[in-house]
Amino acid sequence: NLYGLLNTYETYLYLKNKNIDSLPFVLTRSTFPGSGKYGFHWTGDNRADWHFLNLSIPAMFNFNMFGIPMIGSDICGFFGN
Repeated sequence: NLYGLLNTYETYLYLKNKNIDSLPFVLTRSTFPGSGKYGFHWTGDNRADWHFLNLSIPAMFNFNMFGIPMIGSDICGFFGN
């Protein structure tokens, strides 16, 4: 949502002003189309089974279409270990 975009943007600006020589690393779960300019998206916690691994692949492609090129998924799973 837009709230996530604005939080990511403000965090990016703060980190950029603190350390001018490096690119800020902002990882968030709340994004909006175009948020990829300021941060990266994490899809959140997944179960440790093939069904959730299978669902994470199209989710990552969808975020790429929305302008968020850097996206990660919990491929090892978090629940159900």
